[in-house]
Amino acid sequence: MRLALVIGNSRLHWAVLSERSIHTTWNTDHLSQEAIAALCTQPVPLNALLNLGSPRDIDGVDISLPLLVVSVVPEQTSFWQQAIQCQLITLDQIPLKGLYSTMGIDRAIAALGAGHAYGFPVLIIDGGTALTLTGIDSNRRVMGGAILPGLRLQGRSLTQYTATLPTVEFSISSPVTAIPRWAHTTPDAIRSGITHTVLSGVRDFIEDWHRRYPHGDAIFTGGDGEFLYHHLHSGSNCPENQLRYDPTLIFRGIQSFL
Repeated sequence: MRLALVIGNSRLHWAVLSERSIHTTWNTDHLSQEAIAALCTQPVPLNALLNLGSPRDIDGVDISLPLLVVSVVPEQTSFWQQAIQCQLITLDQIPLKGLYSTMGIDRAIAALGAGHAYGFPVLIIDGGTALTLTGIDSNRRVMGGAILPGLRLQGRSLTQYTATLPTVEFSISSPVTAIPRWAHTTPDAIRSGITHTVLSGVRDFIEDWHRRYPHGDAIFTGGDGEFLYHHLHSGSNCPENQLRYDPTLIFRGIQSFL
């Protein structure tokens, strides 16, 4: 078994992996700049770093081996490379065609994991800090994609850049009909504007995808992936069994490097 770390824009995502199984996953906060500064003075044992953020039992994991790391945050990447022995997975190592130099490593490796798990062609909808859509055709070539601010980032931007608009939350369990399209309160108006326009846009991408690739699955992942899947899987025109939710796609991609 090996330990893997995905350094996302908002959190650190951990997993204990073997070649065939994802044994456990958990999330921790980014290390603060103060903690990084203190720890960068000398190499730190991996178990000490784990104790900073996670109480999870990792018995049986060989932490003397390099930690497998995927990162989209350069400042955090440089710290982990300095602090411990790690194997950084980079874009040029991903066995997909048509990758471009500015493509996020998280998108590429999640696409690889989706293809290994569910077959190609495949559409990956990652509801992270940024909401990304990535299509991979039957020849394992990137056919294109799209990026927009994620649900919570859209909500935070309204709060940050206006004087009076409040912060709102999005409930996974609530039916989309519980979010009134024509709202009568400011929080509901924000939820309506963000939720209904994002769902409509993602639905449109899915329908276009299935016109191009009728047998290609669409896989939701990421922090808001369950929310998007929950509200879209019953309302899409494509077969329900071609819409899936899998929060482990990026770790499925990392498994190919074991």
